[in-house]
Amino acid sequence: MQRSQIGERSANAVTHEEWMRKKEHQIKLKEQLIKEAKRDILEQVRRHQAEEQIRKQEKQMRMSEWEERKRQEDEQKRIEAYRKAEDERLKK
Repeated sequence: MQRSQIGERSANAVTHEEWMRKKEHQIKLKEQLIKEAKRDILEQVRRHQAEEQIRKQEKQMRMSEWEERKRQEDEQKRIEAYRKAEDERLKK
């Protein structure tokens, strides 16, 4: 038995209203996904910036500590040189 082609099309056919609802739903889903993706990217950027700031602070602290040690070493060398010069002066 042969089915009517028109009958099959109309049974599978989607009304314009249904099509519009589906299309609007798809658009809303895309917008929501875009918002979530932007939010995720922003969060990643903020996290990266915070980590970078921490690394910079740690580097600056290490540099300050190094400079302080260097200053102390230089001061110690000056004191030793002064003592040595005084000892030599007193020996004369």
